[in-house]
Amino acid sequence: MTKIRKDILWKGIIEDLFEHFLTYFYPNSPEIFDFSKGFEFLDKELEQITIPARSKHRFADKLVKVYTKEGEEKWVLIHIEVQGYVDEIFSKRMFTYHYRIYDKYDKTVAAFALFTDDNPKYRPDTFETGLLDTKIFYQYGTFKLSDYKPEDFQKSNNPFAIVLETAWYALKQNKLTDENHFALKLDLARRLHKRGFPKKTFLKMCNFIKHYVSFANTELLPKLVGEIDTITETAKPMGILEAIEQEVIRQTTEQTEKRVTQQILTDNINKLYRKGFNAEAIAEMLEIPLKFVKKAVA
Repeated sequence: MTKIRKDILWKGIIEDLFEHFLTYFYPNSPEIFDFSKGFEFLDKELEQITIPARSKHRFADKLVKVYTKEGEEKWVLIHIEVQGYVDEIFSKRMFTYHYRIYDKYDKTVAAFALFTDDNPKYRPDTFETGLLDTKIFYQYGTFKLSDYKPEDFQKSNNPFAIVLETAWYALKQNKLTDENHFALKLDLARRLHKRGFPKKTFLKMCNFIKHYVSFANTELLPKLVGEIDTITETAKPMGILEAIEQEVIRQTTEQTEKRVTQQILTDNINKLYRKGFNAEAIAEMLEIPLKFVKKAVA
């Protein structure tokens, strides 16, 4: 199955669960915002003020229009450090987003940053500058994933807590085996199902759970998908011939997808290797296990 980048997953899950996102980090948000008016994701507006990336590391940004109880239009900026790397100019970038939005659209923005790195000392939340009597002090909200434990997220009934728990396990990716991750993902899906969320919400969250941490063993993702499908599917009468036919189709499709995906990945690895990138650099760029890269270029 195709590997989905973490920044894409974050952007998608924030759109899918934005109301839950807000209420998780800001429990009083239902008293401030009128959720019945919905939300508008301002992709074009964000594109107009986006700062060119200086690093190969990825991050996820969302700019969202919300409405207050008084009917006022407000904007919320969310920035997520997906790769979890130290960026010395992060606060400056957040401030730049703010003044560009204010200058171009005359909108004051509530800004929030979610850090997914495991560096305990990295937690920027302010930008300050000044000269003579002129001073600027800019502060935004933050959440440091590594400050918490799975049991902290498990106390909450908010579905976004399970999203955060899923991301927390990624911090331990190098310390856990594929089998550990498989068991954790399946447990997350089962607990999610028991909470009785609407099926649409459940399926969107399961997509995040399935893909957020990659398996070195490519056979485990289709297996996990099958297990989750078993949890969610509604049983219905089926003749034996129909059942056999569907199982054959399912297995054939999985095998074909696996072969195609592996071939595309192997081709890309070899292209990068021929251009002079070493195995370690390729593994980091493609976010895949080093041993897989070494096997492909051997």
